[in-house]
Amino acid sequence: MWSTKLSQPPASSYCSLQSSLLSLAILTLLSFTYLSLKSFHSPNSPSSETPSLIVQSSQVVRAEQEVLSDVYNSPEVFRLNYEEMERKFKVFIYKDGDPKTFYQTPRKLTGKYSSEGYFFQNIRESKFVTEDPNEAHLFFIPISCHKMRGKGTSYENMTIIVQNYVDSLIAKYPYWNRTMGADHFFVTCHDVGVRATEGYPFLVKNAIRVVCSPSYDVGYIPHKDVALPQVLQPFALPAGGNDIENRSLRLYKSVDLPTKDRCFVCTHFPCNTVDPSKDRCQSNRLTTLGFWAGHRNSKIRVILARQWENDTELDISNNRINRATGPLVYQKRFYRTKFCICPGGSQVNSARITDSIHYGCVPVILSDYYDLPFNDIIDWCKFAVVLREKDVYDLKQILKNITQEEFATLHNNLVKVQKHFQWNSPPIRHDAFHMVMHELWLRHHVIKFNGCKVPSILRLYKVVDAMLTGSLRLYKSVDLPTKDRTTLGFWAGHRSSKIRVILARQWENDTELDISNNRINRATGPLVYQKRFYRTKFCICLGGSQVNSARITDSIHYGCVPVILSDYYDLPFNDIVDWHKFAVVLREKDDLKQILKNITQEEFVT
Repeated sequence: MWSTKLSQPPASSYCSLQSSLLSLAILTLLSFTYLSLKSFHSPNSPSSETPSLIVQSSQVVRAEQEVLSDVYNSPEVFRLNYEEMERKFKVFIYKDGDPKTFYQTPRKLTGKYSSEGYFFQNIRESKFVTEDPNEAHLFFIPISCHKMRGKGTSYENMTIIVQNYVDSLIAKYPYWNRTMGADHFFVTCHDVGVRATEGYPFLVKNAIRVVCSPSYDVGYIPHKDVALPQVLQPFALPAGGNDIENRSLRLYKSVDLPTKDRCFVCTHFPCNTVDPSKDRCQSNRLTTLGFWAGHRNSKIRVILARQWENDTELDISNNRINRATGPLVYQKRFYRTKFCICPGGSQVNSARITDSIHYGCVPVILSDYYDLPFNDIIDWCKFAVVLREKDVYDLKQILKNITQEEFATLHNNLVKVQKHFQWNSPPIRHDAFHMVMHELWLRHHVIKFNGCKVPSILRLYKVVDAMLTGSLRLYKSVDLPTKDRTTLGFWAGHRSSKIRVILARQWENDTELDISNNRINRATGPLVYQKRFYRTKFCICLGGSQVNSARITDSIHYGCVPVILSDYYDLPFNDIVDWHKFAVVLREKDDLKQILKNITQEEFVT
């Protein structure tokens, strides 16, 4: 019997194979271990390149949270509008004018009118400027009345210079005439500059004024003009309200109160989060309830000083603190005060408000005629106390009635808005410059005139072809087809303004325009006046000496396309609806009949 014997590998080969397998197993185990440890460890211990990404991400998250803060009237709307502004907003700056008289970036951005200089410099540094006027949303007229004033130019000469300059722009470029200047803006922070521009009515009535004295009694129009925050930069002392650790070291030369006595004003932490037993950050250690020092240059300031200058809890002084008494004495008062009084004055007075915000002192606005900066965006009642002038007699009691919790909320919100009242060069997101640009962006929706080329008209509602006789709804609908509207244009009223006199004299005998000197006599038949709207294609709405918008709303209600014939009229909801889509908007000097006849039937139906 035979048998086959299996061959055995040599001992040396077997050992070599075993060693290789063992090495491979060890390497595999080490690889899995390394990968496991890396995946387990990386979230908490990022690589050397990761921390910067995480820090940047956290900063973006914090910035987003701040944008969505409740200090804004509508946080989400503000965020969306702001982002759209950053993407789309373009401004064309006129190049004309003597650079020594008009535009020239100031060498020093200091003083109480520095906001004007900062804006001039910031807009040049920003991405909003375009060289193509056709893509511009707004046009900047670079008139520096402050600079003219610094050269010793008189008020009368400033007015002449401004008028001549604007007239030259109107003559040379077509952009002003497209809107009568409604998409143009200029900036002035000097009260004399405000008066100088008032000498040219078109700038006041039509153009957007960005001014540091947004008081209604100087012709300021809140929904059209923009309040420019007046800021005295550079600030003498750091901002109040945050970084307590750093400020306690840096302020020993300028702040005469220890950190524990300054309490809430020097920290962003609410007082109720600190242990009272440690005698730190208790806002009742603030030694002054309210503070104001200034000149009695307005009625409310006179009353304020007389009523409270001898009070022991309110620090009210007739004049600004004498600088000779010590360095930065005036600024130090803000640090030790809970509420800083900001009464209206006869001149530019908003710097007191921005000082209060910067130094962490809750501002108390005491004025009946003042449009607060960025009022369309931020809710001032969340970080300030806004009072009427008649409340001055109860000022102390009102402030004392504010609880500690309410004060803590006001102060925390105050810190959140400090960045909006800070000018920078170059500008940064959400600073004063960008907030002003955002305000301008909200106002860039304007009516554009095209002469005899009338813009299209929006279809507001359908026109019915059948009369609803015997129903009260008759006068809520249109009882004639558009082709049966036999009258081209209609107006009846009193000659209570220059444009009405001209209209009546020019067209009252015309066969296609129904122009009457007086409203139709009601005795001739019921609702005769209203019925005229139904048979007319275009209802003419002129400016008068009194309230005249009822004629416009009558036209809209009765289905008669309104023709706005006025140089000085702010149309209702102009920021929301585009009037040239459903109305014909003309200047007072336009050729009325020819323009209306040039509108085709298709355009009218639209």
